[in-house]
Amino acid sequence: MKEIVVVSGKGGSGKTTFAASLAYLLHQEGFKVMAADVDVDTPTLHFMLPIKKRLKRYEIYMSRKAIIDNAKCNNCLKCLEVCPYDAITMNGSLGKPYVNTLYCEGCGACALACPASAISMSEWKTGFMTLGETEFGFPIFTAQLEVGEHNTGPLVHELRDRAAEIAREMGVDVLVTDGSPGIGCTVIASVVGASYTAVVSEPTPQSFRGAFRATKIAQQFRVHAGFIINKSMNYPIEEEAEKMLSMMNARLIGKIPYDYAVVEALTMLKPVVAYKPDSEASRAIRLAYENIKVGVGLK
Repeated sequence: MKEIVVVSGKGGSGKTTFAASLAYLLHQEGFKVMAADVDVDTPTLHFMLPIKKRLKRYEIYMSRKAIIDNAKCNNCLKCLEVCPYDAITMNGSLGKPYVNTLYCEGCGACALACPASAISMSEWKTGFMTLGETEFGFPIFTAQLEVGEHNTGPLVHELRDRAAEIAREMGVDVLVTDGSPGIGCTVIASVVGASYTAVVSEPTPQSFRGAFRATKIAQQFRVHAGFIINKSMNYPIEEEAEKMLSMMNARLIGKIPYDYAVVEALTMLKPVVAYKPDSEASRAIRLAYENIKVGVGLK
């Protein structure tokens, strides 16, 4: 099984739009494909690949929260002093310290500081994963965080492992993963071990800066990477970006023009290649798609 991961140096560059189109084109060509969204901060892949049928739901328990045993607590209030997140306050009715779980980050400082051993760290629900079937007929795997929880590298790694496990059980040929945006540990966890990484950038200095760093991450872990300029309008900065990619020994595999058809497709909850296959953006996406197939070794 091959895994193609789509990332970007910043949010809003068009990463998810491209990932949805890529999964759709692979499915249309006859590949057994599965789409996965590991961008759990803002999972939106299912907006463009709507879930027609929910197949399974999995709970995620990778967080910890502090729990105070009031029977053991001697009100020394050392926990209030050491908590770096102000997650512990006084309960007025009981006159005891109280943990606000929305603020608690599970660092364990309070448990270490408590002389009465009244604080323990308890496993906490981080979120949930959903396996479904898209209206186009192929499976999709997505995840959602609980309120107050946050994305981490280990969480992305766990999601990718679970998605790959399910994909293999289903006999999938290609897993298309919508990875995390940015340049942090979640991007590293998105890219490591992939067959191919598509890096999507819009033509702005900030987006290029982040996308170049995401490309370097892929290169560092010896993952083949292709660079895509989205919302292209042939600005001078795009020429500069191509020169930089040449210096980095990175390949530009596509330039997708700014096209209002993409916006229309988003409002219709479809990939643009499905909604308007003859649009300028769709034609450019198909060219990038063909380059990715060559890079992955798909025939």
